[in-house]
Amino acid sequence: MNPPGSPVAERLESLRHEFALDAAGARQLIGRIHEEMRSGLAGGRSSLKMLSSFTRHPTGRERGRYLALDLGGTNFRVMAVELSGERSFEILRETRIAIPGELRSGDGERLFDFIASSLDAFLGESGLPGDGRYGLGFTFSFPVRQTGVKAGTLIQWTKGFTAGGVVGNDVVVLLERALRRRGIGCVSVDALVNDTVGTLVAKSYEREGCKLGVILGTGTNACYSEKGKDGVIVNMEWGGFAGFEGNAFDRTLDAASANPGSQLFEKAVSGMYLGEIARLVLVGMAKEGLVAAPEGPAYSLTSEHLSRLVGSAPASGDGVARAVAEIVSTRSAHLAAMALAAVLLWQEERLAEDGVVAIDGSLFEKFPGYRETMVAFLEELLGEHARNVHVEDARDGSGVGAAIIAAIASGTRPESGTP
Repeated sequence: MNPPGSPVAERLESLRHEFALDAAGARQLIGRIHEEMRSGLAGGRSSLKMLSSFTRHPTGRERGRYLALDLGGTNFRVMAVELSGERSFEILRETRIAIPGELRSGDGERLFDFIASSLDAFLGESGLPGDGRYGLGFTFSFPVRQTGVKAGTLIQWTKGFTAGGVVGNDVVVLLERALRRRGIGCVSVDALVNDTVGTLVAKSYEREGCKLGVILGTGTNACYSEKGKDGVIVNMEWGGFAGFEGNAFDRTLDAASANPGSQLFEKAVSGMYLGEIARLVLVGMAKEGLVAAPEGPAYSLTSEHLSRLVGSAPASGDGVARAVAEIVSTRSAHLAAMALAAVLLWQEERLAEDGVVAIDGSLFEKFPGYRETMVAFLEELLGEHARNVHVEDARDGSGVGAAIIAAIASGTRPESGTP
């Protein structure tokens, strides 16, 4: 234990101030987000890309069996989904595949070939008849400038990906070429989907009144339907928000990252980076002679480790590491609440009606206390409007949403075969 007034206790208190975000600071950031949103929607210079998804909310009557391929981080998923046409769905089959590190940073063609071979294995295990045609929604959770519902070029890799030959190219074309090389003729890529858009669409399929789709996991992002754009869902790519300046630990992490100067907000919020921020804090404390230096290289401390620390009993394990985990994760939750409040207040006229914020991702779903901390700060920022905002899980939203958007794009045609 570290008694009050001890050097370790004093340093922890100092760190709480360095990582603190109060309501006044959050409101300043909300103003900056609104400025960036305004500029991005007008086609001006902005750190928020405000990309059209070419997708609107579903009616809930879409039906049929569809495939979804969800590439969002170190793993990707393949799913077979049945839509009832009555605001309900069933995941018939799902598999999750880890992407080897050499494919995340190697040649892009090899990455897409790996995805195609994994889809081929899924089809074989599912017993799908080879003479059928199966519409597929492709969730690609990286910044993409879409030019249509099934076309879009990668703007930049994030989340540690650097695979060559993909940036500036149409990712649907790259996938379709890989499918042809693999001889998979029974699958048609009907829709390109951002994971946040998929999350919003999946929740909207189940119930009306979904205001936002949000990802709080390995990465972070949000989308909403913009009235000025005919209700088309706008992918904000808010991980790139540059109005948040961070502290010395954020700057150290950014400088050593694969994309320095980019995705600054995501690096302070998302699960991919929280463990490394905590590790850098502990390294700094070790240099001050306050704790033993943490073992392992960069990114050896993960958000899963932080989750276990925060979920442990206060008297157990490493108390200093636990306190650092709480400090870093609390700031993440507060920043997420601030950004949520910014988008909700942008649609202030809609706050008079009940609505849902649909959130998918491991931070929100699994990190102890994260959801409660985020919601409490969101309520503080929204004031009386908070009573009309209902934050809900949207587990599997990015995959299910891709299937629904494929159904919308293909005219809700029922597919042959039974996954």
